[in-house]
Amino acid sequence: MAVLNDGSNLDRDKYLRLLEIQGDLRRQIVTKLPAKILLMQCRTCGEIKTINHYRKAVRGYYGLDARCTPCRRARVPKHKVVMEGSKSCKKCLHKKPLYAFLIDRRCPDGRTARCHQCIQAAKERRALQQIDRPGVEQVRRRQTLDLAIKYKLANVPDFDIKQCRTCLRVCGVWHFYSQVQNADGLETRCDDCQRGYET
Repeated sequence: MAVLNDGSNLDRDKYLRLLEIQGDLRRQIVTKLPAKILLMQCRTCGEIKTINHYRKAVRGYYGLDARCTPCRRARVPKHKVVMEGSKSCKKCLHKKPLYAFLIDRRCPDGRTARCHQCIQAAKERRALQQIDRPGVEQVRRRQTLDLAIKYKLANVPDFDIKQCRTCLRVCGVWHFYSQVQNADGLETRCDDCQRGYET
């Protein structure tokens, strides 16, 4: 006898036939046997299997994956790392031996699309770009010089200045809130305009 969710007893075969008639055999508890074996239908192959054929999944139905383990394994092929042979680099287009490429199991041949030399060159270019990029102090000083030229100031101030985008007032950088995303590290509006904008 099978114990159903509502506590009533029913033969397993009759219950399966009843669910087949209703066409409601997807991802649900089919029956709970006295031996505490839980049966579930696989979403992919449609077979009804015990829960030891399913992986645990936190977000899955009843805490289990909707696909049985064999179906899951068949769906995600594991790429083998090929050790011999050669392939073309996607960046430099040179044909090189496979040991010149890094291992990446996500790729079909188990190797990266770019060779190790091209990856290293790209890393070095990025590092040089970070070094050549002007810092916050340099950007602020350049803004100060531009404003001094624009407004024909007699003397360039020793402190950094900035013009508010809203009220067009030129004032010291301490009148601006910080904003990391901007090149100078400051908001485009002064603190007075910012307070007025927020209210």
